[in-house]
Amino acid sequence: ATVPNGDHVLTARARDAGGNLTTSDAVAVTVSNAASFGLVLALGFNEGSGATTADASNFGNDGTITGATWTASGRFGGALSFDGINDLITVADAASLDLTAGMTLEAWVQPSAVTNKWRDLIYKGNDIYFLEATSTNNNRPAGGAKVGTSLLSTYGPAPLAPNTWSHLALTYDGAALQFFVNGVEVSSAARTGSIQTSSNPLQIGGDSLYGQYFAGLIDEVRVYNRALSSAEIQNDMNTGVQVIPDSTPPVVAITAPQEAATVTGTINVTADATDNVGVVGVQFLLDDVPLGAEDTQAPYSVAWDTTTASRGNHVLTARARDAAGNLTDFLRTVMVVPKLVITFPTNNGTVTSSTINVAYTTIGDVTGIDHVHFFLDGVEVNDPTFDGSLELTDLNAGPHVLTGFLLHSAEAESGDAVSFSFVLPDNTPPSVAVTAPANGATVSTSVTIDASAADDVGVGGVQFLLDGIELGAEDTTAPYSISWDTTTASNGPHTLSARARDAAGNTATSAGVLVTVSNVAPSGLVLALGFNEGSGATAGDSSGFNNHGAIAGATWTGAGRFGGALSFDGLNDLITVADADALDLTAAMTLEAWVNPSAVTKKWRDVLYKGSDIYFLEATSTSSSRPAGGAKVGTSLLSTYGTSPLVVSTWSHLALTYDGALLRLYLNGVQVSSAARTGAIQTSTNPLQIGGDSLYGQFFAGLIDEVRVYNRALSETEIQADMATPVGSPLQLLGEAVAASGAGQITADAIGPLVNEAVARWLEALGGADSARRIADIQVQVIDLPGRLLGLASTSMIWIDANAAGHGWFLDATPEDDAEFESGIANSPAAGRADLLTVLAHELGHVLGLDDDAAADPFGDEVMGAALPLGVRRIHLQASSLQVQALDTLWARLGHLDE
Repeated sequence: ATVPNGDHVLTARARDAGGNLTTSDAVAVTVSNAASFGLVLALGFNEGSGATTADASNFGNDGTITGATWTASGRFGGALSFDGINDLITVADAASLDLTAGMTLEAWVQPSAVTNKWRDLIYKGNDIYFLEATSTNNNRPAGGAKVGTSLLSTYGPAPLAPNTWSHLALTYDGAALQFFVNGVEVSSAARTGSIQTSSNPLQIGGDSLYGQYFAGLIDEVRVYNRALSSAEIQNDMNTGVQVIPDSTPPVVAITAPQEAATVTGTINVTADATDNVGVVGVQFLLDDVPLGAEDTQAPYSVAWDTTTASRGNHVLTARARDAAGNLTDFLRTVMVVPKLVITFPTNNGTVTSSTINVAYTTIGDVTGIDHVHFFLDGVEVNDPTFDGSLELTDLNAGPHVLTGFLLHSAEAESGDAVSFSFVLPDNTPPSVAVTAPANGATVSTSVTIDASAADDVGVGGVQFLLDGIELGAEDTTAPYSISWDTTTASNGPHTLSARARDAAGNTATSAGVLVTVSNVAPSGLVLALGFNEGSGATAGDSSGFNNHGAIAGATWTGAGRFGGALSFDGLNDLITVADADALDLTAAMTLEAWVNPSAVTKKWRDVLYKGSDIYFLEATSTSSSRPAGGAKVGTSLLSTYGTSPLVVSTWSHLALTYDGALLRLYLNGVQVSSAARTGAIQTSTNPLQIGGDSLYGQFFAGLIDEVRVYNRALSETEIQADMATPVGSPLQLLGEAVAASGAGQITADAIGPLVNEAVARWLEALGGADSARRIADIQVQVIDLPGRLLGLASTSMIWIDANAAGHGWFLDATPEDDAEFESGIANSPAAGRADLLTVLAHELGHVLGLDDDAAADPFGDEVMGAALPLGVRRIHLQASSLQVQALDTLWARLGHLDE
């Protein structure tokens, strides 16, 4: 290994004590050493022409030449000449060029010029490893690598001599970097670690990242994946790169299937292969015909669908190939047989009949197969028809094992087996009951609904129901329960039930449990305008903060989303609410309104506006006419927009919230956009204005109703609840859910006598007090109230649902007579319907200032009760003097009723 490969002459010279010498006859020999261990790139540049230079390392790392020209004046044979401007050689990245544990870089170089710049001989970017003819360190040659987390470099002692061949080498052994000039170590740098890797190519004579183009000749480039010794470097220095034929074939063995194995269906054929240099690929063959494409990546395997081969013996071959083209075959003989597959009953399945039809199919070549041989629980059951089915009768209840074999004459070939159970049909539904909350309970916020369920075989799950509609997902694990957020339901009576299901699909629904939802209005309300006054220049605030609005131009209409509304002309109409501390929403806010625009334009149009841009809710904006909202959060404006413009002449609910971190815009109760920023909302002394503003105009055209402002961020559920609830007295849901029956829609004329009777009974109960006279002038409007709501009251108007929320109204033809409701009357004409007289009396109580279940109810805590069973009249003709005195005390507290 200390001399180049090729022809050499050996002689021996003998010397005696007297100094006499004799030389032997010459012996001719040829030195032929294989490539050094660890060599991954070897370029001798002896091609003499072309744009490619071949790698002699057997790793196939050939180089592509760009610009460099061939010359015969190499250190050994040919070389390549580089112009120092743009010439280079590119070797594509390969796993063999990842030199993590160690390396050696070598080259003979003859620079035509020596400069104070980096000039590449071998470069793997970005600075992964490199060998340089010159550097910025006093023109000296250098080398380095990224070891561990940073760059490690070392330098030669002096610049190279121009126009002179010099051999440079750089090694790294995992602990130290060593630099050699002409076979002698001249410098080193110590550090332990691994050399980094990259997907960049290896380049010679320059690089694509920084240029660093070398001017001169380069020859005999070698790269190893280990650190060579000084002696090995000196040997390379004196030996030209030669292509040494690799005559050692690879070693290969099939690892699966085993010799003489019986195979069926699709199997994986696998093999191991090794080579002294490297395995390029393994080609599998079936009976000398290629089985799929050559596998070039270990582990070597191919999927073989044996059903494509005939029944009988076949020869599998694994043919390994190395880079030199050496081949080695490994043969294995296997037996291919068809496969039986039982398709019914399914494995681990159940059947519900004592007679079943076994279904089966076959895969592969069934030539010569006579029949299928079955065993049921070890007892032989033959199927001589071989038609894909077999009837089994008189099965006993319980588990069974069915095994089958394909038979060729008397010889079993392949089989299949399934386990199954016969269970008697289950026609018994489970039992189920709601155990909490209790029947008649009043619930609020979040409550847990519990149910018990049992079945003769097993309960599959329990689905909870709210008013007959599924509530949440089915609970499939005992104990059965669900958390119910009652704020998602309207206040009033609701029915809870549970539906149990068993594994056979039998279901049973529990008896209903009647509960009353009673959630208080969300806190934090600082402005609430329902626009139900119907006349005048003031919109009353029912939030308790007296933030009443002064109306300028806007006109009253009865066509609101709930009751009345205000109409804005888009020119100069607006409502002004004077500035107040309650309207400084620094920490959080919610702005809400129902809007019905008569036009949609690409301009800012105010719904709510606190200037200048302190906070606002807009029906349209300059951003594609979309609704928008925003606030000055911290030091600047924060805004968010809807996804599309509002629909003209259609009611839409807009809401904007800010919780100290996120601004959210809602359309019809669903969040459509958001914008994030932490901070406080700024304040100003400007008024809050509705439908326009005094600073920029921005006048809205259309209807606005149900304006609310909160000093906290409402949840989506709370916003949806506000959407369904008018501002003012809460909707009074007095009925419970029953099947629809009774009368159709009513008209205002039909309820006139009942209104008069309800007013008369209140006046009688109150002893004719002047404070109650105003209810004689109350206005009643028949509309379609949302959901199962029956009535609504403000201080000046009552709204009645047109069809008793689907139940039908009882319209008493003789309202002054309660005979229909006397105890013991069978088949009451009011059965299954809501008594309109009682509902009207209830809403009149709200006009007088009484809340639900008010202690001052002069009708014995009956009329103001929150739930009204159908077919019941609660109002009576007389009231006690004690109750009248209690109500007089209430009037004194609500002095506004005397105005």
